[in-house]
Order: sequence, then C-alpha cells, then structure tokens
Amino acid sequence: MSEVGKANRNLYDLLGIAPNADAQEVRRAYRSLARHLHPDLNGAADSASRFSQVAHAYGVLSDPGRRRLYDEGRRSRGGVSTRSAMPARPTMSRGAMRGADVSAGVQVSLRESVFGVETQVEVVRREVCVDCVGMGIAKGGAALRCTLCSGTGGTRGPGDECRRCNGSGVVGDPPCPLCHGSGRQPGELSLTVTIPPGVEDGQVLRLKGDGDAGPRNGPRGDLLLQVTVEPDHVLRRNGIDIIMDLPLSATEAAEGCQLEAPTLRGPRRIRVQRGAVDRAVVRIAGAGIRLPGSWHRGDQFVIIRVHDDMTRIGLHDDDED
Repeated sequence: MSEVGKANRNLYDLLGIAPNADAQEVRRAYRSLARHLHPDLNGAADSASRFSQVAHAYGVLSDPGRRRLYDEGRRSRGGVSTRSAMPARPTMSRGAMRGADVSAGVQVSLRESVFGVETQVEVVRREVCVDCVGMGIAKGGAALRCTLCSGTGGTRGPGDECRRCNGSGVVGDPPCPLCHGSGRQPGELSLTVTIPPGVEDGQVLRLKGDGDAGPRNGPRGDLLLQVTVEPDHVLRRNGIDIIMDLPLSATEAAEGCQLEAPTLRGPRRIRVQRGAVDRAVVRIAGAGIRLPGSWHRGDQFVIIRVHDDMTRIGLHDDDED
C-alpha cells in the first residue's frame, strides 16, 4: 500500500528510531522488527498488521527521496503528510479553465508491478466537440456572457461548474446543436501507458493532461490511474520483501536438500539444512524489490512447510521454473 491512508502514522515511531537516524539505523531497526513480527513466525493476532506497518515505514524511510517528502509533509502539517493520491478540484476563473480529472483502473501482475510494464487503458472522458471546435456556439452564432454565473463559469460551491454554461462563462446564441452549447462531447480513448517499476496495489498514478477537455478549449485535466496488483500463485509481497512457502516432505526436511526456488528474477538455488523444522526460514539476500530512486533491494524469505508423505511438485532440481 502507498502512503495514502498511512499519513497519520509517525513512521519513525513505528521503527522505534529518531527522526535524524541514518540509513544504517533505519535498516537495522527494520530487520530486527521484521524478524520478530513476521506473521509466519509470530502467532500474535495483530502480527500481520504490525508487520505491514513496519514494512511500509521502512519502504519510505529507506528511500532518500520519499523520506525527504515525508519529512517535509510532517513539518508543514504538524506531523501529518500532505501527500494525497486524490487531487483538489480546479477553481473557477474567467480565463481558460482546466478540465476535470477522470479515473480509470489497470491490473498488472506482481512481476509487472516490480519491473514496470507498458499496457493499454480504456478511458472515458469528455472530448472537444467536433462541430463547434469547443466553443459551444452554432455556426453563425455569437457568444454571450452567462447571466447565471455572471461569466465566472462556477457556482457558489467550490469547484462546481455552472449548469447553464457548463463552466465556460459564456453561452452560445444559438448554442451548438451537437453538444448543446457545452463545447464538449462524451468520448472513449485507448491509451498506451507506462506503469513505472515499484508500484503497489491500490496506488494511484497521475497522468498529466489525459483527463477531460477544459471548457472553451481550456487545458485538459489529469487521468488518475488506480493500480491493482493481481496475486501471484507462488510469491507474495511484504513491503520490499518477497515471501513464499516451500512444501517439503518429512524425509527431505530431515535429510536436507538443495533445490531451485522461483524468484522475481528467475530460479535461485537454495540449500535446506538437515533437520529443518516446519516454519524454518531460508533467506535469499537481494531477491526482493528495489524501490524507485534507491539502490537497496529487499530480500526473499522461503518458509519451509513440512508435510508427512507428501510429494512436492514443480520445485525439484530437474523441474522447470
């Protein structure tokens, strides 16, 4: 999850460090808490929630750019971040007015969310009227000042468009018969968008200038793209780390074995020590997620699941990933 919805939590307190802690202190605090709180190793009812909070805090504070923005937000709002995925509504003025923001959704796989992907998105938005070229006036007509909003294009409510002139401040005499004087028409568009590496489930991306056309040829609003990360059948994300379950038979666990485990970057050979017990953890250093703007990469934790008389499928040395 992104910083949205977590801005009211002090990320330094979550890690138990001071606001001036250096990168090594941040990493050390996270590692200590992650080992203690991981839901697969800690049976407490709130361990999953606390682990998620700690992972989020580390993801922000370990990235210099994100940490700087977080600190600026805390200073400007008494400790509450001012960053938000949802935009403020445009204000009305007599000049060229900005179109409204529109929303759309996109689904990506876990690997695509980590490494980025180019994909198609269908967008429903308002386009410039082809007959009046956005002016809202019929051919041979004239533009008159709107008497309902006194030419401002807005009503008394903040950001509300005037229902008579549709936010333009003027009305056509006569109005364009195709768009009924609004200067805009409903439209659909297929956009090719680039999803950047490191996006999280539920994160909202802003694409400048891909929203509604503005009244009377004003600038377009933005497209707010909400990302949904589809669950992977083997790997799951916790902050910048990757978790997976590895089923082993009781014999394999007792004797120990070597095998290849799937990771985001392809199979990696791991060794399971002799006498491994259920819920033992094998760490693959650096096999996790690297946040944008940071060289640090998380780890992958392989959790051993021991079963009696069970045959593993798809994870033996001679199997394909």
